[in-house]
Amino acid sequence: MRTLLLMRGAPASGKSHWIRDNNLEAYTLEADHFRMLLRSPSLGESGWYISQEDNGPAWELLLDCLEKRMSNGDFVVLDATHTTSKAVNAYKELLNKYKYTVYYYEPDTSLEECLARNATRTDYKRVPE
Repeated sequence: MRTLLLMRGAPASGKSHWIRDNNLEAYTLEADHFRMLLRSPSLGESGWYISQEDNGPAWELLLDCLEKRMSNGDFVVLDATHTTSKAVNAYKELLNKYKYTVYYYEPDTSLEECLARNATRTDYKRVPE
């Protein structure tokens, strides 16, 4: 299939919800899952949170898994905010190497709605405003 679908948008904008609604979990790589493989949620002054201390190794693992899936020609969904060109540029070499087509999905969610959804998230999934 050689298709990469990049989810794009603010935290709590509905990216993961859209993936669940469309039964795409089996095709999805998500940075927070890799962070939590490396370290359990931590307890801080504001409650539980997913540590960013292992961000580098988590993204290395994600990119290794992405390359393996792309080498197989698999359809892949990447669930992350992808709010900067630097974030997206990390995939360009792989897209060219494996001749992939990339698409973006960005939920049309207002900042107010994102903040409201974020406030109701499980402690460790909540992000600072």
